[in-house]
Amino acid sequence: MNNNELLSKTISFLRLPLIIGVVLIHSRVGTSYIAEGSLPIYSTVSHIISNILARVAVPCFFIFSGYFFFRNGGAFTPASYQEKLIKRSRTILLPYILWNLAVMALFLISEPFTKGLVLESRKLVSDYSLGEIVQAFWNLNDGFPICYQLWFIRDLMVIMVLSPMIYWALRAMKHYFLIIVCALWLTGWSLHIDALSTTALLYFSAGAYFGITKQDFVAIAKHIVWPALIIYIFMALADVIFLEEPWHWYINRAAIPAGIITTIGLSARFVESNRWQALPHLAGIGFFMYAFHGMPLTLTTKLAFKYFAPQSDMAILGLYFLCPLVVLCIGFTLYYLIARYLPRLMSLITGGR
Repeated sequence: MNNNELLSKTISFLRLPLIIGVVLIHSRVGTSYIAEGSLPIYSTVSHIISNILARVAVPCFFIFSGYFFFRNGGAFTPASYQEKLIKRSRTILLPYILWNLAVMALFLISEPFTKGLVLESRKLVSDYSLGEIVQAFWNLNDGFPICYQLWFIRDLMVIMVLSPMIYWALRAMKHYFLIIVCALWLTGWSLHIDALSTTALLYFSAGAYFGITKQDFVAIAKHIVWPALIIYIFMALADVIFLEEPWHWYINRAAIPAGIITTIGLSARFVESNRWQALPHLAGIGFFMYAFHGMPLTLTTKLAFKYFAPQSDMAILGLYFLCPLVVLCIGFTLYYLIARYLPRLMSLITGGR
């Protein structure tokens, strides 16, 4: 297996596991459901899975996006920039609009039956003004669109529009640009601009750097995976041990680069040995599950806590795994039904993946 084939197969394989990681990030419930301090097993296990292991997912997707945006290297001309944006309007912008519209419509239809269940503090869609309808596509819910998990797509679109500046910064400053942005990201510095996060800027730029310089980041990760794994294990342990410390957040964030290298490197090694293989149509399934899971997961979790009323540590931990599993099963079923009977619709809502 040559390097190009390994890179392609590794990214293809990782798409679905990383999407499942995103679902697990959103499956962790907070103090609106439980008093976490009284549930040490649930709090520790869910923190390790949702706040440590799964946190590599979004940065990985930004890296992949930046790499594919610039993978041909060479000059970045106005014509090539326009061509890239036109292509992404079909694969990213259109699904973004359609999924937000779908969630808005589902809220509108379901509100008479689920009022006060899904989001108690949310204003009813039927009461939205025209301005709030427009705002729902950008930053209605505390900086998120109405389909909240699509903040990644929103930020990705913004960073792609700004890609000429990233290109010239990387050309002029090379890897020093990444070092500066990484330092800002590690400290939690923010531009305080909706849809322009330092996470998007750093990891999209990292992928862009590998694309522009034509470096194989999968091969690099595979080569240094073992020291990265050791560092990641120690940092994850430190994250758990010092969880109650006010500065633990810096440990959590600093562990993410090591986690990214470990995730990509180990996956590449297993893919290369043919132990792991990507499923057919994985890109379409992954994108569908990513766009689909938010509202169903919220509703499933609320219903589970309402009707089962779990009190014990293990019961809540069980729901932590059960709720996303139910949503994933529903999502997979819907995907295959729509893909089989309404393939054009599936192509539209997954950007032709």
